[in-house]
Amino acid sequence: MHAVTKLDIRLRLESNQIIGVVLSGLPSYSRESFVQEADGHWHGDFIISCPVAPNLVDGDFVDDFAPHFPLLLELLNFHEASFQLQIAVGNPGPEEFRLPGNMVALVAALGADLVVTTSTNPLRLEQGL
Repeated sequence: MHAVTKLDIRLRLESNQIIGVVLSGLPSYSRESFVQEADGHWHGDFIISCPVAPNLVDGDFVDDFAPHFPLLLELLNFHEASFQLQIAVGNPGPEEFRLPGNMVALVAALGADLVVTTSTNPLRLEQGL
């Protein structure tokens, strides 16, 4: 499997909260990626490009990701979410990745760390990141 461009999400839920309800505004492929790591702590991702369609088209980040920003802010504010944006470049994906300034602002508002890696980085692949 190749590394992909995605937002890695970690969050915490109270014992009376249900992960499916908290994440109900995210696409199903993102909701289904979440697994419980420890009591109340969850980890999942929001894939922006994938090995099946690794070439980012201009609208992927803006059209597919940005509409979910309000929910991501809720996760940050109410569920102690932390974010990491992984940008994967190189075969089989694009050789470069352009992030428009307004999208940089959204990622910054989430306090997301940025990781730029090659699509075939063995360390990221080994760790399932």
